[in-house]
Amino acid sequence: MIELVESGEVGTIILKDSSRMGRDYLRTGLFREMFREKNVRLIAVNDGTDTFAKDDDFTPFREIMSEWYGCVKLILTEKTMYFQAKTSEPQCFTVRF
Repeated sequence: MIELVESGEVGTIILKDSSRMGRDYLRTGLFREMFREKNVRLIAVNDGTDTFAKDDDFTPFREIMSEWYGCVKLILTEKTMYFQAKTSEPQCFTVRF
């Protein structure tokens, strides 16, 4: 998709929320700047963000929190799986048909 943006074939990108663009804060910021330079409209529906409507000051903070949440979620999942393995609890279930 980035290649399409660079070639000028994309005018608008619609996302469910801004975290769908990526969890890396710096890379996401670079994408946003590239979209501004190429005059590409970016709409994040659940966040209520539209780059053509206004410049949202809260967006960078939201992206930092999204990156942090992904890291914390991974750590908690790994700890849960480790604890379940140590206590011999089942880690997956069989689906009954």
